[in-house]
Amino acid sequence: MRTKVSMGFDLLREVRTALTALFVMIAVGTVAYHQIEGWSWITSFYFTVATLTTVGYGDIYPTTELSRLFTACFALAGVTIALASIGIIGSTYLKKREELMRCELVAPKG
Repeated sequence: MRTKVSMGFDLLREVRTALTALFVMIAVGTVAYHQIEGWSWITSFYFTVATLTTVGYGDIYPTTELSRLFTACFALAGVTIALASIGIIGSTYLKKREELMRCELVAPKG
């Protein structure tokens, strides 16, 4: 049987893993676009975040065959990881909130 403490550590580990995966994807995309396209670090970061969040403003876009191929693969993997990460973080928040509400209902006030 898992205790509340071990469940808390499991949830924390899930969130940490999700955030790490998200930050790694952002770092990989930023470095790749900086190298492949020769964009500035800020422009590369901006395009990476726009791609991962599926915003796609259209103000900048890949201009070489290599960067287009990278973008296709990066978008497929990155959007999947970004959505999974956001889902894990959201569900962890809801689990913790539910646990706190349950504790408030059980514990006497006063």
